[in-house]
Amino acid sequence: MITQTVPSLLGSRAAPSRRHAPQTALRRLAAGFPPPAAVLALAAAIWAGGMRASPLAGQEAADGPREDRGWNSPAVLELVERAAAKRLQPVEDSVLPHYTARADGYVYFYVDRGDGSELIPLRVDQVSLDLYWKAPDQARQVVRAQRLEKLMPIKDFRYYLDRLTVIQNGFGDEIRVGEGRDVRGVPHPISRAGPALYDYRITDSLTLILPGDPDPIRVYEVAVRPRDPRAARFIGAVYVDRGSAAIVRMDFTFTPSSYVDRRNERVRVRLEHALWERKVWLPYRQEVEVRRQIPELDLGLASVIRGQLRVGEYDFDTPPPEALFRGPPVMFARDRFQDTTRFRGGLYDGMAEQGLALPGAGAPTLEELEAEVRRLVRDQALSGLPPVRPYVPGVSSILRANRAEGLYAGAGLSAALGGFTRAEAWG
Repeated sequence: MITQTVPSLLGSRAAPSRRHAPQTALRRLAAGFPPPAAVLALAAAIWAGGMRASPLAGQEAADGPREDRGWNSPAVLELVERAAAKRLQPVEDSVLPHYTARADGYVYFYVDRGDGSELIPLRVDQVSLDLYWKAPDQARQVVRAQRLEKLMPIKDFRYYLDRLTVIQNGFGDEIRVGEGRDVRGVPHPISRAGPALYDYRITDSLTLILPGDPDPIRVYEVAVRPRDPRAARFIGAVYVDRGSAAIVRMDFTFTPSSYVDRRNERVRVRLEHALWERKVWLPYRQEVEVRRQIPELDLGLASVIRGQLRVGEYDFDTPPPEALFRGPPVMFARDRFQDTTRFRGGLYDGMAEQGLALPGAGAPTLEELEAEVRRLVRDQALSGLPPVRPYVPGVSSILRANRAEGLYAGAGLSAALGGFTRAEAWG
């Protein structure tokens, strides 16, 4: 259990319009959760049939009997039931009549060779949006500004909308990614149908103490695993405010049968919310990552699309224009590719944080990539790719000619044997 005293999650009340920006408390809140990649380790442990030991989990004894921390304990099922009811309950007008907000972020498209070497950026996009919402659950978004740069000679393509926009009202009872072309048909674990399809376990907790508020905020980490791993299912963690039963954060991936696009190796989603006006959790930060391979070849190369958005500047006083809600859920400003005044940072400002370097500044070229193609031994337990594929440890392994060998041709197979084991044969 972690206890933190934080200054405020509310922003400054002195501003006339109450247009708030996330403050230090939000960063501290995020710091109490695992890093984004940790969900993959968590999911792998759940997939293997167990749970990784948490150094904090042992301190849950102060909250209740030890049996309440097991899979499907009465305590966790009661929390999930409350959270499902809360998620499906429309927000009352008296609690939150409306808001407007702003979101800014990037989408990175790059190649990962899987061996720890430099990532190869192919394209970077920057986007800025306005968000509009009114009770009970009407949401609209307008993409105000967008720009992109191709860093390698690749074809033009259009991103799915959820790469560029905010998952504003959370997911419905069915979770879809990539407009349903990456993932679809996955039942939400925090729903009425959830307990029949998933197992749950409280694995950790975080306590936040707000100045001037006698009641601390207690957030529980609930691990989720599918009862049938062969079905299209969610696997990961949901963080729930114990007092309000609101979802604070979701960090998850999917079982292999969830993937619609046969190239998908892994899809990961992270949604974070922040507490506003001491009464409602609203979107704060979002990341969607799709990792793909060529399903017929085990080359060790993956293309990755990673979209990241941050939401702030909430305004709870100014009602959104009614005309917006007569249009589609996502609209695009006509001058979005010309208006650069909306951007608060440069197009390349976030690349170093993502481990990406510009060509000529440390990033490998395509020629270097082709020369360095090598086999990749990785955990295939959560992969949506075929278990048996032709295996190529290097481009020269297929066909080469030299004085020692003459003309050489080779072929091989790689197979997932279950769990975290792969076998490769070459000859």
